[in-house]
Amino acid sequence: MTITSIWPYFFWMAIFLILGQALAPWAKRALDWEFHNGESSAMLKQPNAARAFNLPLESLRGILAISVLFHHACTTYFFYKNGRWEPPPSSFYAAIGPIPVTLFFMLSGYLFWGKALAAGGIPNIKKFLVARLRRILPAYYLLVLILVALCAWSSRFALQVSFGQLLKQLLDWVLVGIPNNFPNINNAPNTRLNCADVVWTLRLEMIFYLAFPIFAFF
Repeated sequence: MTITSIWPYFFWMAIFLILGQALAPWAKRALDWEFHNGESSAMLKQPNAARAFNLPLESLRGILAISVLFHHACTTYFFYKNGRWEPPPSSFYAAIGPIPVTLFFMLSGYLFWGKALAAGGIPNIKKFLVARLRRILPAYYLLVLILVALCAWSSRFALQVSFGQLLKQLLDWVLVGIPNNFPNINNAPNTRLNCADVVWTLRLEMIFYLAFPIFAFF
């Protein structure tokens, strides 16, 4: 079996689906809490906010996200083997990256817009934004700490830029690449590739969340 064989994808996807079914009761309790305390309660006025939760499409978003994980794993394997960051030499693994990302963004826009239409806008913008930041930023900042550690280790803990420039680079990462994108930290080459360059999607997500209340107002 080669690294580009499609069977590991379907095997592990089946395992994840079985685990998802087993964890469904716990997930339902977590979702109930989220709908009464998190972003959905900030977007929906009706007491029974759970009715707005589209379980099939939300589940499909999970499948799409896992597919991108396989794409990145295969791409990263060939990057360390050949030294080039490019789509893997497999039509299947090359496709399960950009196609799921596109579909994920489309579904996200559809689901958020549906909630906004049901509520006639976003009644509590602050609560909506806090809920989104609370979901994304803790894991993202953990990733940034790991990247900083890797860059420090690769430079043998020596400054390759001025201290002020280093602070500016770190600030760009803290602000999720808004507005200046993601520079190499301490001029360490390919900083973004240490996390499979996934951060560009988070930047787009953050821009969407910041703009969404404006769109919902109209």
